[in-house]
Parts: sequence; C-alpha cells; structure tokens
Amino acid sequence: HAVVTGLEGVVWPGRCQRVDRDGVTFVVDGAHNPDGAVALRDAVRRLGLAGPVGLVAGYCGDKDVLAHLRIMSAVATHGWATPIRNARSLEPAATAERMLMAGFTSAETCGSLAEALAHARDWARANGGSIVACGSLFLAGEVLVELGAFPWDVRAPDANELTLR
Repeated sequence: HAVVTGLEGVVWPGRCQRVDRDGVTFVVDGAHNPDGAVALRDAVRRLGLAGPVGLVAGYCGDKDVLAHLRIMSAVATHGWATPIRNARSLEPAATAERMLMAGFTSAETCGSLAEALAHARDWARANGGSIVACGSLFLAGEVLVELGAFPWDVRAPDANELTLR
C-alpha cells in the first residue's frame, strides 16, 4: 500500500508531460531513440490531442534521428527543427532534412528553441492543433523552462539547472 501511495505522487518531468499555454497543448517528452519514439507515438494516440499534431525536435548527433522521426511521422505532420544546448547537438538543417525524409509534410529549420516554439504555437493556433516536443532529454528541460513549466524546486538549483536560465 505504501509503494502504491508513493508512486501515485511521482512526477517525472519531461516524460509525456502536458503543458497548456496560450491556447495550445504541448506534450513534452525526452524520447530520443526508436523505442522511446514508439512509446511516445502510442501515448500521443491515446491522449487524443486536438487537431493535427506538429513536432518540435532537437537531437544529439549520435542518435538514430531518422528512425525516431519515421516513427513520429505516424502522429505528426509538420516539424520545427531546433538546436539543443549540448556540444553534440545535431544541426537543425540536418534534423529538418530528416523530417522530410521521414514523411513530414513540412519541416522548418529554426535557429533557436524560442523561435521553433513560437512558429509551432502559431501553426497550432491557426490549425486547431497540438505540439509535441521531443528528441532529447536536454531539449525536454529547455522546453519546460521556455514554456514556464519549470517542474522542480528552484530554491536550490543544481549546476545543470542553472544553465537553463
């Protein structure tokens, strides 16, 4: 009973975390490999998000990005490629190219996460859609901060959290 009670209160930031901002639903997930993409794709289907789904994505260059995007293309049609704050970040142009190869209807190269989220938000509003952000745990943290959903106690941030401000 104690374990079940404890687990009921667990929050795992950046794992299929729903954030509603400015009339748009965002789902933030750190999925960055094909297995994670399958779990996220299935979760997005179960969530029954409004309208078409767009994808904001940023990856480390050592990941199987094309396989990840092929799986995500089953639920997302439009993409915004962004860099992540990591030395291994894949260039957004390379991510956008892979989005098109994976079957996305459109893919936009963005110079920053703020730009990608703004363009995705505008698209979602215009189309009655929702946005999924994924591709890296680094990106998930950055998105949560950008959306004002910083999910942990900031009274004593650690060194990694300080870089997100």
